[in-house]
Amino acid sequence: HYCTDEKVKKVIRSNTRRSKMYIVSRNNEYFLKKVYNHNFLNHLKRELDVYEALSHSTYLPELVEVGSSYVVTRWYDNQFLGITEKETQRLLNLHRNDIRSILKLFYDNSIAHLDFHPGNLILCPDNGLKVTDFEFSYKYSSKPDHFNYSYDIAGVPHDFPGDLPRGTVKPGITYENTWQKILGPLHSASSNSQ
Repeated sequence: HYCTDEKVKKVIRSNTRRSKMYIVSRNNEYFLKKVYNHNFLNHLKRELDVYEALSHSTYLPELVEVGSSYVVTRWYDNQFLGITEKETQRLLNLHRNDIRSILKLFYDNSIAHLDFHPGNLILCPDNGLKVTDFEFSYKYSSKPDHFNYSYDIAGVPHDFPGDLPRGTVKPGITYENTWQKILGPLHSASSNSQ
C-alpha cells in the first residue's frame, strides 16, 4: 500500500497507479507528501535525481524529507488554483522569463523534464514560480547540441528509450504544442539560449 500514517489535511491525488499525494500537517505547518507505489520506485528515483542535480535552484520546491517510498516537500500556496484559464495564461505570460529559465536550467544540467506543462507549475506569492513532478524526467546520455533540440522543446525522438506520462504520445509535450500559444514563438522566447 502507498499511503501515509500522518495527519492528512487533504488528499491531492489518490487515483493513480504510481503515487498518491497528501497535504500533511506537522507542527502547524503544511507539507506535500508524495508516496509511491512500490512497483514505481523508479519514478521516485527520478524525482530524487532531479532534486540532487538542481538543488541549487530556487525553482524547485524545498525538499524536506525522503523515505524509501516517499518524498516530502514544503507546501506552497498556488495562485494558479481556482482561477480562470484566461487568468492562468495571463500569470504564465507575466512569468515567461522564469518559465524559459526553468527549461534552460533542465537543459543546462542534461535533464529533460518530459512533463513540463502549466499544471506542473506553482506560483507562490512569497516564493515565486516552482516546477514540480519530476517522475518522468530523463537524464540525457548525450545532451542535444542546442537548447532548441532538447526534448522539452522539440519533443522526444521516435526511438526514445524512456517512458512518458500516461496518455502522452510521441513526440510528447513540446514547446510548440504547450507553450507557444502562451509565451510566443521560441526564437523570440530564447534569446539567452545557446
